[in-house]
Amino acid sequence: MNPTRIISYPHMGDYHIPIRTFFERLYPDAEVRPAPPITKHTAALGARHSPDFICEPFKYNMGNFIEALDDGANTLFQTGTGCRYGYYGELQEQILRDLDYEFDFVRLNRENARPRRAYRKLRALGSPLNAAQMAGAALDAIEDIRRMDRQAHHRRQHPESQADPPLNVGIVGDLYTVMEPFANCDLERRLAARGVAVSREMSVTFLLFPPSNRRRLRDAGGYLRRHVGANGLDSVAQSLRYAKAGYDGIIHIKSFGCTPELNAVPALMCVSHDHGIPILHLSFDTHQSSAGLETRLEAFLDMITMRRQAQHES
Repeated sequence: MNPTRIISYPHMGDYHIPIRTFFERLYPDAEVRPAPPITKHTAALGARHSPDFICEPFKYNMGNFIEALDDGANTLFQTGTGCRYGYYGELQEQILRDLDYEFDFVRLNRENARPRRAYRKLRALGSPLNAAQMAGAALDAIEDIRRMDRQAHHRRQHPESQADPPLNVGIVGDLYTVMEPFANCDLERRLAARGVAVSREMSVTFLLFPPSNRRRLRDAGGYLRRHVGANGLDSVAQSLRYAKAGYDGIIHIKSFGCTPELNAVPALMCVSHDHGIPILHLSFDTHQSSAGLETRLEAFLDMITMRRQAQHES
């Protein structure tokens, strides 16, 4: 007999794996179907049913929701806290209902992400777990995510083949675009294929256990004196750490129209100037050209390679 509840949620990198395990524990009688990996079709579908100038994560998630519903899902989960994406759930739900889909839509955003409210919402959907059991499932999922992030960090720091000490590049930017490979044209894989050692602090672990605002402002070294929203302050603080640690370069990536990251750009330019570290700014949208990215990436890597050689010769 097919289950009456079919649960789905947007795809984001490999994080769909521990999230799926979490939902399977919460709803043992339901079927959990993560949205499929994002493709050009997903992006086009989401863009067709989204406001034109809204950020790309909204469009990718819309495409994922529609694909999931067409695949039979009848219960969708959405979350978000750090930026305006935390307010997108209501709009996404209304768009989907205007398209005549019937479903349960669960928003675990902002105040709804607080443990007590989240527990009530999850129980209302029929989870048989009590509070202690649900907390245990959540802690296990968090530990799986932390383990996955640690392993990924180790792989990024140790490229498979390298004849010389590899170039060291730090990646900063808005959390979704940094973490979802399709959203950044698989940037990390492109760098790894060239033997570049990549460091990236942005992860779901970082999202779950962020530093305090006081620490963020302190780590930004005065280049930003206020929180500019989402991960803008983090991009500056992390870039400053990479610069002081002697990295060869920094790549700042963001979704087209991401206001917090736009606010961070002048501070990043000052970090680049004051500490003599090149920063490549990349803005991604649903029409991003892989060929255009390759050209800019090759030029950037050639530049920091020549810069390192000049430093060694002087």
